[in-house]
Amino acid sequence: MYYVDFETHAIDGHQPPRPVGLAVRFGQQSTYYAFGHPSHNNCTEEEAKAVLASIWGRKSICFHNAKFDYGVAVHHWKLPSINPLLIHDTMASASLDPTLAGASLALKSLAESRLNIPATEQDRLHEWIQTNLNVKKNHGAYIAMAPGNLVGTYACKDVELTEKLRETLLGYETTAAYRRLQLAMPVIYKMEQRGVPVDVGGLFDFAAETQYRLIEVQEQARAIIGDLVNLKSPAALLAALRERDLVDITKLGATKTGRLSASADSLAGAIRDPALAELLAEYRRLEKLSSGFLTPWQKKVDATGRIHAQYRFIGATRTGRMSSSQPNMQQVPPILRDYLVPPSGMLWLSCDYSQQELRILAELSGDRKMRAIFESGQDLHQQVADEIHVDRKTAKAINFGIVYGAGPKRISAELGIGYNDARQIMDTYFDRFYGVAQWIKETTD
Repeated sequence: MYYVDFETHAIDGHQPPRPVGLAVRFGQQSTYYAFGHPSHNNCTEEEAKAVLASIWGRKSICFHNAKFDYGVAVHHWKLPSINPLLIHDTMASASLDPTLAGASLALKSLAESRLNIPATEQDRLHEWIQTNLNVKKNHGAYIAMAPGNLVGTYACKDVELTEKLRETLLGYETTAAYRRLQLAMPVIYKMEQRGVPVDVGGLFDFAAETQYRLIEVQEQARAIIGDLVNLKSPAALLAALRERDLVDITKLGATKTGRLSASADSLAGAIRDPALAELLAEYRRLEKLSSGFLTPWQKKVDATGRIHAQYRFIGATRTGRMSSSQPNMQQVPPILRDYLVPPSGMLWLSCDYSQQELRILAELSGDRKMRAIFESGQDLHQQVADEIHVDRKTAKAINFGIVYGAGPKRISAELGIGYNDARQIMDTYFDRFYGVAQWIKETTD
């Protein structure tokens, strides 16, 4: 097994950053091939490339965060796509370790927490950057500007740590989950590089219309509440509403500390003026649309009319789902989907698992009634609705709420019903689906 790590310039845009050095470890030997630093280089870039090319696709290579290093090799050195099963990733195997759930998967963090090895070489390199470049934070973005020999000590330590970390995680490399992550990596890299084509003209026009309406709604709301109220600040908004007696505080929810909640859900049912409540709801919707999608999309669309998001598929969420950032291209509001344009001669295909979480719940809990519903091909939400005497919409909220650990408070807020009503519905649910109730109790105890 070869352990490899690129050192690069700072990340700028969606393309992988340009390399300045390559660390390689095999057996007991670690070498840093420095070629792009201001001083203390020991080879040319072509010589370093030849070292990696000699094992690329022929030997197994282990990275930490393989998608990054794979991208550097493929994009800048034009190395070909290879069998992804030859590429190993300690970040991927660490993400499968339940004892690391929620922990940082950064190499230095894992070295300290799992191997009890402090990052002394990192500290010395960062001290040099801070002293010589007068940089106070984000030192990693300036590694390319440090001397090659100093970076070499740091980079060789990284590949040694990767080897030691892999030795503690070897059991996960034999799992089907790890293999899926291996196979997914080059596909996700290609997704990022290809990008998503958008209707640029339509997107910018819609963004302008949304911004105009956002300002309009803000002014209408401020005319009622007060001219200087910051509608983005829940605390400031609640204070202004209370000052003008526009909110019934007896209907407000409470925070964990017992203070009055200024959340959107809490305010929605407590504002006395229905017209104002609608204005504030529209403001929140438009502001979320603008700041969460339209503005980032406009900033990130490139000259070819494509948006190149980053997709995190390893350790992104505790539930194992992929996440997207810079910008967010997941959870796209339906109103924006018309601005995502498939390439000529192609079309978008929208697919989703059928009640995947609930099928897993039925399997893990062994609840006979829920399993029977799925095995007979019936509509689970409707069957639950019939069992607990509610409509299908309520049953669906209860089903998925229970999967994700919702209690009566959250269910009451989502359905717009009282706390006691939500609790009674959930009690009835657990009476009917006793296996689910028992499994949750045993799992959380």
